[in-house]
Amino acid sequence: MRPYARLTVVLTCCCIIGQGRKLKDGVTGDDTAHRLQQRKKNQCPDYELIRQPSVNASSFDIDEFQGTWYLTATTEPTLPEFCRCGVNEVEVNKAGGWYRYLNIDYCDHLDKNITIPIKGKLSSDSSSPGELRENFALFNKTVLKLLPNYIFHVERDSISGKVERLYTYACLGRLPFEEKFSFNLLTRTHNYTSDEILHAVKSVNATTHGMLDISGLRVNNASQYTDCGITAGTIYNI
Repeated sequence: MRPYARLTVVLTCCCIIGQGRKLKDGVTGDDTAHRLQQRKKNQCPDYELIRQPSVNASSFDIDEFQGTWYLTATTEPTLPEFCRCGVNEVEVNKAGGWYRYLNIDYCDHLDKNITIPIKGKLSSDSSSPGELRENFALFNKTVLKLLPNYIFHVERDSISGKVERLYTYACLGRLPFEEKFSFNLLTRTHNYTSDEILHAVKSVNATTHGMLDISGLRVNNASQYTDCGITAGTIYNI
């Protein structure tokens, strides 16, 4: 979920013959496969290639996206390293075909929270409710081209059946000279250890066959949220 793509605005207002077989110039089939995978990581993937059965229309309702989410892990390239403990307060308007949220982060150098408003369009494909588009919103109106933000997997609580972990992958376009992406793990609670977060990320990366760019991953564990002064009762209104 790329809540930070316009942070400055907010702050100021060929084919593989066979596995391991030698190709020309001493390059193996394995090398070529690796290069193809790297090339794919530098392109916005088709939603169908990363979407998991957990977000099929028969399993996931976009209304489940509404509410408070903690940004437990992110690769967001436009988020300064001194901003952490992200919280998203999401509102979904299915009838209107839109959603919006406030992203709130505690920034150490500023010694305060910053708030970034985002608005987007819900999927027009009823079979793919997680195929969203969004960008920065000024006075509740988007001012830039809407960019892909994919909800590609969710995991539910084994007892309640409610969505507890939600994974998104956003394509940010060229920033400024190369394609940038944002992988995010959003959770309903903020009591995860770093090991639990990294295990979840590793698992979903394997499920999507390494197609996602998760370089530069940062985690917000339970102790970090406590250090930021965020408790279960902390609510921000849209």
